[in-house]
Amino acid sequence: VMKYKTNPTNPDTDGDGIDDNDEIIYLLNPLDPSDANQDTDNDGLANVLEFQLGTHYKKGDTDDDGMPDGWEYKYGLKLLEKDGNEDIDSDGLTNLQEYHEDLDPKNPDADGDSVLDGKDNCPHHPNTDQSDVNGDGFGDACDMDADSDEYIKGPDCDDTNPKINQGQKEIPYDGLDNDCLPQTPDDDIDQDGYN
Repeated sequence: VMKYKTNPTNPDTDGDGIDDNDEIIYLLNPLDPSDANQDTDNDGLANVLEFQLGTHYKKGDTDDDGMPDGWEYKYGLKLLEKDGNEDIDSDGLTNLQEYHEDLDPKNPDADGDSVLDGKDNCPHHPNTDQSDVNGDGFGDACDMDADSDEYIKGPDCDDTNPKINQGQKEIPYDGLDNDCLPQTPDDDIDQDGYN
């Protein structure tokens, strides 16, 4: 009490919601109420909430299950028990996998396409057909290069056909925009204005 100049008749001298003893143990300042709203361990929970929940102020994952306390709190998981290997929404992914995939562990179908997240090759983008042109395991809806031609979506005007991209030469009269350039039409390859 004398060393820290705390009030011996008040267990929370600075009135921040954290007992003086806990503030001293975890190297917080028992005379500074502002440290209650800080997130000392960067886990997404303020120190005062960690005190109320019984989690550790200086350890971002109190139960050592691979998921930060703040993420577990957000989704109502067990903060003080390892539950990373559980699958609370029965979608085929463990809670830890859902954390790594940035999915809601309580929603079995994050993108609402009627395919459970554990079976969905693109769980953040609706794709009921699960199309995967290049067979790399990433659904075409979220694969930046679905046809594996080394040209990403956007500049690649047809990401389902590796023979159509801005690196190709226009092939006259094949009915395709091979080079993805509208200024070189398929039927006027010499661009003289005549077919």
